[in-house]
Amino acid sequence: MEKTLDIIVEKADENARLDVFIATRLDITRSLAARAIDEGRVSADGRARKSSFRLKAGMRVQAGIPEEKEPGPLPAASDIPLAVLYEDEHIVVVDKPAGMVVHPGAGRSEATLVHALLHRYPEMAGVGSPERPGIVHRLDKLTSGVMVAARSATAYDALVRAFKEH
Repeated sequence: MEKTLDIIVEKADENARLDVFIATRLDITRSLAARAIDEGRVSADGRARKSSFRLKAGMRVQAGIPEEKEPGPLPAASDIPLAVLYEDEHIVVVDKPAGMVVHPGAGRSEATLVHALLHRYPEMAGVGSPERPGIVHRLDKLTSGVMVAARSATAYDALVRAFKEH
């Protein structure tokens, strides 16, 4: 099934990015909206646009977005060395080395930070999304740095909100 949109941009949405507008209106992730835009499934005033395109009041936006696939299986826990900087019953803070992928995805299905976290903290399996349990922010594969992960649903919600607001 496909989610569709055919709407005239209102003054309140003027200057919004196209991908953000689509994601908000169709209640989908921004990455799914961006992918649909890249695939030519979205138009603004009858023309294909980039995700970063800024909308103007009065423009007609049309979209046909395929439904997201069901989430895949939960990543299997793996005993991977993990540099834990801090932990309590709600969060864990780790030092992610450069070269380590944060969560399974295209091109990497094992030996990620998520696998290491699930091995050490199995309760994280039910926190957040099934593909990215406990993960509330990201660091690119080649970037080293501090990662905060949630071990409880309460912490997950609070951290997601905090990262969104700042």
